[in-house]
Amino acid sequence: MSDSDSDTDIAAAQDLPLIQLTDNEGGKQDDADEPLPPVPTESQDFLTDSSVDSRHKLPRGSSASREGSLPAVVTSDHEASTPKQKKSQQRLSPADFMFGKTLGEGSFARVVHARLKRNGEEYAIKIMEKRHIIKQEKVKYVIMEKDVLSQLAHPRIVRLAYTFRDAHYLYMVMELAHCGELLHVINDLRDDALDDNRELEACSAELTQFYAAEIVEALEHLHKHGIVHRDLKPENILVDKHGHLKMTDFGTALKEESEGRHNSFVGTAEYVSPEVLRNESATMSVDLWALGCIIFQMLTGKPPFQSDSEYLIFQCILNHCDGSEPLEYPGGFAEGARAICDALLKDDPRHRLGAGEYFSKLSAEAIAEWENERQNGDDSNLFDDHDDGDARAAEEAERKAAKAARDAREAPAPPNDYGSLREHAFWNGLDWAAVAHGTMPPPFVPQAREFPQMDDMMDGALDDWQFDGEATPIQLAPIGPTNLADVVPQSGGGGAPPGVPGAQ
Repeated sequence: MSDSDSDTDIAAAQDLPLIQLTDNEGGKQDDADEPLPPVPTESQDFLTDSSVDSRHKLPRGSSASREGSLPAVVTSDHEASTPKQKKSQQRLSPADFMFGKTLGEGSFARVVHARLKRNGEEYAIKIMEKRHIIKQEKVKYVIMEKDVLSQLAHPRIVRLAYTFRDAHYLYMVMELAHCGELLHVINDLRDDALDDNRELEACSAELTQFYAAEIVEALEHLHKHGIVHRDLKPENILVDKHGHLKMTDFGTALKEESEGRHNSFVGTAEYVSPEVLRNESATMSVDLWALGCIIFQMLTGKPPFQSDSEYLIFQCILNHCDGSEPLEYPGGFAEGARAICDALLKDDPRHRLGAGEYFSKLSAEAIAEWENERQNGDDSNLFDDHDDGDARAAEEAERKAAKAARDAREAPAPPNDYGSLREHAFWNGLDWAAVAHGTMPPPFVPQAREFPQMDDMMDGALDDWQFDGEATPIQLAPIGPTNLADVVPQSGGGGAPPGVPGAQ
């Protein structure tokens, strides 16, 4: 799947190791002779050791060093660039951390448990290999995640503390969620239910209501800032040591103000919305579809749309939307839960519960263009066999007519905003103010993962810190001489880019 977030999903694809970058004699790197795709100018700041990243240096005597608190990331260059501040700041490096076990890995990154030496504060550090990112044309995903996390500050979204880099790797230092992924919590509760001979059960109704409410809080914050997650799923939601949720993994997020049609295929099969399958423009409503899928999964232990292959999963989704094979709910599925799943898993993005506010802000011209794309564009989805026979044409015409009638019948009453979503009967009795302020006690707190103390961790100051110690080794190349001339494409002239070690 092109542009799929499977490449950026740190909890998955563990069989795809990072590319090794060993330094050969003469300082040349493996594959250095292969041409690399161009790197966007605005991306080179994070990919090279220029001074522009001073916004992510750790001030000496900061609240983090005094109290162990998690400092906010400064997002303004102006605020972080005064001479007085530059003198009082110190650039971070692996030498400032002790490294523990690997938390997860993907095709070009690994997330590692770490402690800041000066205060013992725990973090999850995402380590990404520059050359592989550039070679695989994943720069935009790395920059998007950094920008989104730097822009947003919300208790239900993972917080970015620092970023830094060296000759070969990028580092994103994020807050640690001790209880791991929501998916693991769901699966553990599902297995417990199976042990008690209770099939198609996982989270309790109370816990599902609580978790879904915290997801809504995070989504509303994202959408108010014009950001669409686009790959919302239980693997991308973490649980902290207090039992609260933290949304993460924003590499394939979308900023609504960006130009052009947003119709590239992004997402994970079980949670992808029908408009994405039809190659239509994605809006914030794709996240509401995913919310409906997650609510169903929390209650039953499995996603609503499953099959033996991704292609068949996509067909299940489209068949549900055209009414030929509606989603089946297991016996005992609560009426309120079924109602909210039905309200979120609607074919028309405008009619999903909570989506009305977004579409109400679009201009008449934008609505007309969107309608034309939806009704008169290429109606074949990305995974059809493209059979152009008369029978298929008649079938598609019938499906379109049925869909139009169903959309008109199911359109919710205005305003259909996040207030309408919160007022749904599914959340009867929930104290939304307590949820928003984080004062509502979670109905269930999973067992927190135990992590090693300083004495049992690898010292980042050692040359071989990636391989030494008892903790899980990180299979990365040792930090060696700077060879960014082989990593970052040059525009004329030789040598390293300005601001990079080795530049003359």
